[in-house]
Formats: sequence, structure tokens, C-alpha cells
Amino acid sequence: MAHLMFVLAVLTRFIPHPWNFSPVFGALLFGGAQLPKRDFLWFPLAVLAVSDVLLTTQVYGLQMHWTYGLGSLAFAAVALIGRWLCREVTVRRFTAAAFAGPTAFYLISNFSVWLGFRTYPPTWEGLVA
Repeated sequence: MAHLMFVLAVLTRFIPHPWNFSPVFGALLFGGAQLPKRDFLWFPLAVLAVSDVLLTTQVYGLQMHWTYGLGSLAFAAVALIGRWLCREVTVRRFTAAAFAGPTAFYLISNFSVWLGFRTYPPTWEGLVA
């Protein structure tokens, strides 16, 4: 059931929604906490990789870039935070996971854009911009 819920959450990426507003982080936290130990990392990453390829190449008509690998690293970080949450679910842990997941994704994804593209200068100021 957790596998199906994760796939359904990822499918919402194909439905028009405001930028950066989808249930993917919640699904990653849920998947990290509820998927079996053997599946909690590879399954979400595989489903998200397929959706990334389809969205990038078919929906947006763009080419895949090597920085998508760093995006997968960011998704893995969120799933690992979900796994940490499942050890003992408390309000404090849940709140920490709810903030740590998106923060980790933001830092990793922004670093990959700074590293892989020349949108911002390769300086400290460019990184924090």
C-alpha cells in the first residue's frame, strides 16, 4: 500500500500545480518512514527518476543534464530523513523532518544549479544568491 501511495503522489507531478507545490516531499518522508527497509531508498528514487525523465524530455521538451543526479541525491536525503523519523514518531521529530527535508533539498538543488550552470557567478555571493 505504501508503494502505491508513493506512486500516486509522484503522478501528481503531471497535473498542473503551482511551482514547488506538490506532495512529493511528503511522499518521500512517508516512503522513508513506511516503505520496507529494502525499498525505502531505491523505490522512491526509481519512481522519481522515471517521472523526471518523462517530465523533462516529453512534457517540457528539454534535455537531461548531469545535475539531475544531484537532484536525486536531494530526494535521497529527504527519504533518509523520513527513515530517521520512523524510528520514533513524535511531534518534535515530525516537525524537524518537515523542516529538514525541504531545507536539505533546497540546499542540494541550489548547489547543483550553482555548480552546473552559469546563471550565478562561481563565487560565494553567487552561491548564496
